[in-house]
Amino acid sequence: MDKAKYNLGVQGKHILVIGGSGAIGSEIVRSQVANGAKGITITYNSNKTAAEALQAEIQAEGVSVYIAQVDMVNTARFDLFLEEAVQAVGLEFDAAVIASGTSPNTPFDEQTIEQYRKIYEVNTFGPTLAARSIANRMKAKGVKGSIVFITSTNGKDSNASHSNHYDGSKSALWPTIRNMAKMYGKHNIRTNGIAPGWIDTAMNDDVPDLKDEIKKIYLGRQGTAAEVGNLATFLCSDASSFVNGEDWEIDGGY
Repeated sequence: MDKAKYNLGVQGKHILVIGGSGAIGSEIVRSQVANGAKGITITYNSNKTAAEALQAEIQAEGVSVYIAQVDMVNTARFDLFLEEAVQAVGLEFDAAVIASGTSPNTPFDEQTIEQYRKIYEVNTFGPTLAARSIANRMKAKGVKGSIVFITSTNGKDSNASHSNHYDGSKSALWPTIRNMAKMYGKHNIRTNGIAPGWIDTAMNDDVPDLKDEIKKIYLGRQGTAAEVGNLATFLCSDASSFVNGEDWEIDGGY
């Protein structure tokens, strides 16, 4: 038996997790490490303390870790960051998970143009430009890679006006997933998404009627960030080598 064909892990890989210090991002990092990642690069927006704590935790597992604060919409600077991370870890990137996101819950009539601009920059513009840079680097280096966007079921089934700006920003990632899957698939670079439903994180603490929403979930509970992390690890692994251009819902049935 060729056991390598049935390997579900990411042994020896260098994984980039953008937004890796957040609630879901940090569990994506832990899942990658638990499944054999050799190098991890973590980016953060403003919570340097959380990123440094996660770095120490992962280094204690014997994994090489690089952390950095990045501006995804500054393409030239982002490309420089990618090179710095590869040099620091000593491995080329094999996969990337883009887990950055912001979701203020604001009554529809109070949502401002400033909020829309910020949310779309964090949730749509930055991830799209970053993914393009990552894919182009993988293509140039001849890497058989995987790129995973964290989207949202809200982007497919928006049913709450207080998150209209967030829902639209996540929905806008779908064309990027499909277009990149087609453009880069011929270079053995896969692009997929993960659309979490109700996940038990602080981001949902102020959601109106959360208890009523949980009652709609077939499994009768919220998901965990670790469950999202494990799906991300699968999509980064060679076990998902024929999965391309899909946005995987992880919502417990809803």
